[in-house]
Amino acid sequence: MKNIVTLSLSLVLTLFVSLNVFAGNETETLNVKTNAVCGECKTRIEGNVVKLKGVKNAILNLDTKVLTVTYNKEKVTAADIKKAVTETGYSADEVAGNDKARTNLPHCCQADGHKH
Repeated sequence: MKNIVTLSLSLVLTLFVSLNVFAGNETETLNVKTNAVCGECKTRIEGNVVKLKGVKNAILNLDTKVLTVTYNKEKVTAADIKKAVTETGYSADEVAGNDKARTNLPHCCQADGHKH
């Protein structure tokens, strides 16, 4: 009898944990075109975006200049993510980077197409 009770409790606990894990999983993926040019840009953008609550990861491909962000849409929006990129000084799709933030970037990172 004790084994049946233990097994039943174990199954109930497993079901409860599984339901909680899947219930809050509202994950989205967003691709944002940036004007990043180098590893410093990559580090800066990824670091600022991943700080947002609800962002699971942010990976910038320097060859395509596309930032791919996986996030929980119940905690953060695509607009929030783009704002984090632009406040860092870089463009995010159609939204230009913040001018003041851009002037604080290293000179080589301030303009699209500049090489190190």
